[in-house]
Amino acid sequence: MFAAYLEAAGFLVLSFPDVHGVVNAAADSDVHAAIVRVTPRRDRRNELDVATALKQRQPDLPIVLLTSDPADLTHAASDHVVMLPALPRALAAAIHGAVARSVASR
Repeated sequence: MFAAYLEAAGFLVLSFPDVHGVVNAAADSDVHAAIVRVTPRRDRRNELDVATALKQRQPDLPIVLLTSDPADLTHAASDHVVMLPALPRALAAAIHGAVARSVASR
């Protein structure tokens, strides 16, 4: 749902099945932002580790977390948190805002 909306809004959306793929792609290409969806399960560490690894490798890369857990609102690696359920336009607005803040701070 989110990918189709973002593509229709003009974003290029890349999806990755594992942690290594997303971290390597962000380092090797012209990525303007990363969206990490945190799934509601007991071991959510994998998704939060992705956000942390991305921020460590590329400190200027804006990271938007999609989550349903209010505890994630203060995750250190995220630049913006979108609480689920959310409308796709809310995610698009968060991405635009995170990228704009990143560009302005450079």
